[in-house]
Amino acid sequence: MLTHARSIVESTDLPVSVDLGKGFGDSPEIVAETVRLAADTGLVGCTIEDATGDKSRPLYNLQFAVERIAAAAEAARALSPPVSCDRTRAHLPFSEPQP
Repeated sequence: MLTHARSIVESTDLPVSVDLGKGFGDSPEIVAETVRLAADTGLVGCTIEDATGDKSRPLYNLQFAVERIAAAAEAARALSPPVSCDRTRAHLPFSEPQP
C-alpha cells in the first residue's frame, strides 16, 4: 500500500494523506513505525482505525486503542516536518458513556 501511496505523492504537487487502516499491526510500536514509514513516502497525513479486522473482536478495547493512537501521534510529532495523524472514530458509536 505504501508503494502505491508513494506513486500518488510523486505524481502531484498537492499534499497527500492516506487511511492506514489499523496501522498494519496491532501493537502501538508497529503503528508508530507505520506512521514513520508513511512519512518516508512523502505523505503529510494519515488516519489509524480502532477496528481490529477480527469479526469476533471488531474493536480494540478503549485503553489499548488510546495507546495505539498515542504512539502514532508521538511518532508523527517527532517527524520533520510533522505528519498529521488522526484516528477514525469507530469507538464512538459503541462506547460506554465516559465520565
